[in-house]
Amino acid sequence: MTQTRKKHSNPKKPKTPTTNVIFIVDESGSMLSVANDVRGGFNAYVEKLKQDDNTYSLTTIKFGTKVRPLFANLPLEKIPALDDKNYTPMDTTALYDAIGHGMAVAGEQWGTSEKPYGQDPVIMIIMTDGFENASREHTKDMITTEMKKREHAGNWTFVYLGADQDAWAIAGQLGFAQGNTMSYEKEKSAVMFSRIATATASASSRRSGQTFGFFDEG
Repeated sequence: MTQTRKKHSNPKKPKTPTTNVIFIVDESGSMLSVANDVRGGFNAYVEKLKQDDNTYSLTTIKFGTKVRPLFANLPLEKIPALDDKNYTPMDTTALYDAIGHGMAVAGEQWGTSEKPYGQDPVIMIIMTDGFENASREHTKDMITTEMKKREHAGNWTFVYLGADQDAWAIAGQLGFAQGNTMSYEKEKSAVMFSRIATATASASSRRSGQTFGFFDEG
């Protein structure tokens, strides 16, 4: 009599979450003096993340007087380098509109009816040297309200990088956590991008989905 072996199904390994980074880059006229540093620093940021074992998608949005999306939800190997054709500082500072646009894009990319703010980790990084002076579609109250909703969902981290300013005072008014805020000298943009890459990889490796200590070591 032939015995039939029962087939045992192997349990599926849990899917490694993709860390979705939304990088909002100031392209207002005051950034002109460090444009080359921003281009080189951003490109180095992408290259450093490529060396990491975590999985990423990257969305980049530039802003001056108007919001200027560059690309959305691309894997690192498809990210175009910043150069003098696609990063050309000009105009004023529509900071609130840029943040609002970034949150809207995220909803379109990853939101569902059950999880409108997505399921995988989202890290939104805002880099600016200026003060809001040009937004037409979003106000500070609108931005802070929408940020709180996404933080409450548990998978969003908001990071503020302020060049040549009291970043903690400005970011605090918008609701950014102190541990997710960094002030830096504009001329040291390259160093800042390197630190951000390290912090991004570290936050992604924690698998917590959210952090209020983005710049904590380990």
